[in-house]
Amino acid sequence: MQHNFTENLARSQRDSRNPIWEVQYRKTFHGFVSSSLHDDNMTMQAQGIDRRILLESGRIVSIDEKFREKDYGDVLLEEWSSAGNKGWIQKPLPIDYVAYCFKSSGTMYLLPFDRLQTAWNTHKEGWKKLYRRVEAKNRGYTSVCWAIPTTTLFLTIAQTCIVS
Repeated sequence: MQHNFTENLARSQRDSRNPIWEVQYRKTFHGFVSSSLHDDNMTMQAQGIDRRILLESGRIVSIDEKFREKDYGDVLLEEWSSAGNKGWIQKPLPIDYVAYCFKSSGTMYLLPFDRLQTAWNTHKEGWKKLYRRVEAKNRGYTSVCWAIPTTTLFLTIAQTCIVS
């Protein structure tokens, strides 16, 4: 199957407007004031910022949103967005979290981006031997992701918070 960038972008923008996001963010962030969507701002999109959350403290939280139809028990980490271009897991993005939401259940994983990247950088070679490579064929390029089981990912992220 070949993906169409224009169709995928339109679907992504529809998904970004799904009310589930704000419902989940209100549950997640103490002092939630508001959220602003940046799905049509190409400068923000290039930085991985889909949405910003304003908290009572004045803090602004930047989030990259990933919407997946079904929960397969894993999280796809994009290593390459196209030939020679780093995927989001490898880029130095100014985001605080990756919000990974499943349409089928409404469940959202809020993954701290710096800890997620540390987990990837520490374990990617082993993960690439153990876990499934997922290719998304697009017109003129192929994106490469790795399907990391959620239990493995959560444990590894937690381990990155322990320093001895």
